[in-house]
Amino acid sequence: NALRDFSLEFQWGSSDIVNDPWWKRDDARPGWEDALLFTGLEPYILDAESEVIIVSPYFVPDSGIAAALCDKAKSGVAVRILTNSLASNDVVAVHAGYTKYRRDLLECGVELFELNEHLRAEQRKSFAWLGNLEKSSLHAKTMIFDREKVFVGSFNLDQRSLYLNTEIGLVFDQPRIARGAAEAFVKNIRNVAFEVQLVGEAGSRKSLRWEGIEGGETVELTSEPYVGFGTKAAVSIMRLFPVNWLL
Repeated sequence: NALRDFSLEFQWGSSDIVNDPWWKRDDARPGWEDALLFTGLEPYILDAESEVIIVSPYFVPDSGIAAALCDKAKSGVAVRILTNSLASNDVVAVHAGYTKYRRDLLECGVELFELNEHLRAEQRKSFAWLGNLEKSSLHAKTMIFDREKVFVGSFNLDQRSLYLNTEIGLVFDQPRIARGAAEAFVKNIRNVAFEVQLVGEAGSRKSLRWEGIEGGETVELTSEPYVGFGTKAAVSIMRLFPVNWLL
């Protein structure tokens, strides 16, 4: 309606397109890694001074990316990541790859949030007229840097998007949109996602805890929310396979 009656307010700003070349992973081309989408996106993450928000349905960093995110968190930058939970993820192997880095990221101060599939299931009842809506998963891929710049595109922060798929995205400089998006994230995230935490005594191996809000009340869970033993066992087994580069 706003488009039709010309009442929609546009926000203007400069932007950069980041994309992978069609010849991605052509080892015969010198410097192919310099042409990757992530090579163009990485400086926005590394140069952030106060906050980095990453929304990535599939989140499987490698050791280098995990270390870089940890360095940002340790330097005082708020690093906040939203990804799918095991219940909402449609690829169990991807969740297995993500869990290899989850504890290390939490220990260094990165804030991790996983979509609350139970809440999404309740909301899904309002959309029963949509066919084939068996599972509600996170799909948006976006990043916010210092509440000044925003990335949107097809790029997941996982190994397939990094090195196998051909991806594209846009980084635009629009503080008003970036600030609004970041504020909305911080205000609403615990209503739609679990915050994953490490709890326990100092000096001992800490346990994982999932904390969220359901029905206005805080809930705390001590294992992967809303999945059965079989799914959890599958994740434990898949963690043993060296297939992260495919995820």
